[in-house]
Amino acid sequence: MTTDQTLNRIEQNLEILTVHVGRLTEGLTEFRADMAEIKDMIRQQFLANREFAETVRRQGEQQTAAIDRLSDQITRQGEQIARQGEQIARQGEQQEQASILFRQDLAEIKAMIRENADITRQQSDVVSRLTGIVEQLIQNRN
Repeated sequence: MTTDQTLNRIEQNLEILTVHVGRLTEGLTEFRADMAEIKDMIRQQFLANREFAETVRRQGEQQTAAIDRLSDQITRQGEQIARQGEQIARQGEQQEQASILFRQDLAEIKAMIRENADITRQQSDVVSRLTGIVEQLIQNRN
């Protein structure tokens, strides 16, 4: 190989290397642009995720507070229901006692009515006898 051929070959190789370096540079430039774009997207996604996490945290706190309020209300209502149940039980006991007293009073009244009925029959018998005696006396007098 002659020197000219060697120089031509070196020039060709330099041209090929230059083309490849140019392509490599273009590729790196595009790669850097893509990476910058990806980094920007990741940064935006990170910020959006952080905002979302904060929103979820606030909602969680609000829901916890609401659950606590509802739990307190349910506890108070349960206590009220228990007190009402106790009152109803006491009223039931009082009504039962009143019913027992009423039955006792009713039994006493019935006994008194029977006594009065017996006394009234006896008085009626006495009045009938007295009427008979008075009628006999009036007939004897005539």
